[in-house]
Amino acid sequence: MRDKGFFLIPVIVLCLQTASADESDIQVRPSASVYYQIGQLVKTFDPALTLPDKTWDQRCDMRLYLSVRLQERLRIIAGAELAMVTQVQPPRGSGQQGTTNTQSFAFPREGQGIYTFGDDPENSPLEIALGYFPFKYNPQASNMGEYLFRTGTYPAFIINDFDNCEARLLGLRASSMFFGSLRTDVLFTSETYYNPLGDYSLSFLAGYKVKKLLDMGAGISLSRLVPLDPKQTTPHNAQNIIYENDGMTPATENGDTLYYTYKGTKVMVRGSIDPKQFFSSPAFFGPEDGKLYFETIILGLENQGTYFNDVMRRWPYMIGFNIPAFRVLDLLSLEMEYFDSDYDQFSFPPSTTSPKENIGSDNWAIESRFHWSLFAQKTVVKGLSIKGLVGKDHYRNTGSTTPWAGVDNPVGTGSNVGGGELLIARGDWHYSIRVMYSF
Repeated sequence: MRDKGFFLIPVIVLCLQTASADESDIQVRPSASVYYQIGQLVKTFDPALTLPDKTWDQRCDMRLYLSVRLQERLRIIAGAELAMVTQVQPPRGSGQQGTTNTQSFAFPREGQGIYTFGDDPENSPLEIALGYFPFKYNPQASNMGEYLFRTGTYPAFIINDFDNCEARLLGLRASSMFFGSLRTDVLFTSETYYNPLGDYSLSFLAGYKVKKLLDMGAGISLSRLVPLDPKQTTPHNAQNIIYENDGMTPATENGDTLYYTYKGTKVMVRGSIDPKQFFSSPAFFGPEDGKLYFETIILGLENQGTYFNDVMRRWPYMIGFNIPAFRVLDLLSLEMEYFDSDYDQFSFPPSTTSPKENIGSDNWAIESRFHWSLFAQKTVVKGLSIKGLVGKDHYRNTGSTTPWAGVDNPVGTGSNVGGGELLIARGDWHYSIRVMYSF
């Protein structure tokens, strides 16, 4: 990845500060987690049977973090992840044998420096972070949602990752909290997830809480506002020309030929309500029980040519409900999503230089616009938890030869080169269970 040198900035800052600071002022706090996960693709869309029904997916993972407070307001956080992924596939056809494939990964998970202004870190007028960092703006989303940084525009696509409902971003974040209720975030980030890599996006978010009753938010992302190489972000070649409806006449604007582009503007709105606050909720309700929430986003405000000419096809929306678990479980969340897109089999990341290549309307996608998931979490003892998910979400095959992206980067083989979605037909579903210990 072209911007991976950005990850070294917090490390350099840490070395310089450590060399000059009084040892008595430095506070070091290590933390770690390990987990074992097993899941199965019970029914999948895969015409070439590269990932047939009943494929098992196992993972062993260890995450290590080091948080260093150099001064009262300055912290450095660094984290790494080691993972081993094993897929056990049943026979693809009569007379054939099943296969087992194991891959191992080691990659950075976090590396940022954080400086907090003001006397109250929890209500800071300004906090600045620089580096590679996790970012989550929708506290209720458990699997779906978090659309602003886990989606593409042209073509529109959505990323899910079990028990990791957040984005990991590379760049600069400036956050402020006012009156304990209003939070604002400004982010200038570099694309690390799909081609063309390195483009810079500018995003603005705001969230407002009304005590424990309401939590509302909105955001806008000027995706790929500053491309590193404009010729890759908006390729000017014959294969990428936008044509008029006749399919033969190139579209023009002010005398210039128009081309498809990866650039786009995303607009997001979210909200949640806790009905328990309307009455004196009994003690047998858990703090998350009964919450209702939603999130929606437009993945590209402007239409482009004949491929992306309907904004409704770029407008997913999700609703969720935390089913009362009466403290037996920490969380039992049901989420449902509708996304009227024909391009669920869009290869990821694109292997060509045109936003419209490697996409196609597919009857399997057309028949099933709905996605859903049921997520559960239970803390057994302090540090030990069990998590599970069953559903038809935006699952893609995992595993990568790119250390920076690691196991979170979807790729594929055979008919799913580039990591096309595997759960797009009616009746497709999968499940996963994870046992994690954190200390």
